Amino acid sequence: MAQRFIYVKINPAVSAFLGQTHWRARTADGNYIAFIHDIKRIDRDFLAHPEETASAIGALLLNSAEAKEEQDGTSSRPLPAATDPRFYIDPSGTGGSEEEDGAVAESPEDGTDADVPAQEETDTEDEGTEGGME
Repeated sequence: MAQRFIYVKINPAVSAFLGQTHWRARTADGNYIAFIHDIKRIDRDFLAHPEETASAIGALLLNSAEAKEEQDGTSSRPLPAATDPRFYIDPSGTGGSEEEDGAVAESPEDGTDADVPAQEETDTEDEGTEGGME
């Protein structure tokens, strides 16, 4: 039986591309935990070929126990190098912490990328806003 995964450990470049650096769970090694539906914003067919997409963005597929270990800091699985240059982080760096503040080659705000499907406006930030901000 295939392992069931619902989380994806992503590097800061992927998180910044998705615009999620401020509200996604951060791991002890400076990376982020995202949901599989978040990655569908990069590849709509992600579930048809999850390993291929994970390799392209330099991510790890995690089940709920593995994601909790990453968040608690009891485990730190290294991310593979991304094969897509938009998400590649130089391994000689400090684990991605310097890239957190936007040192990403492209982001959705910088222009439209033909390989990335347009995002729908149904995912508003108001739904998940913390602290009662409107």
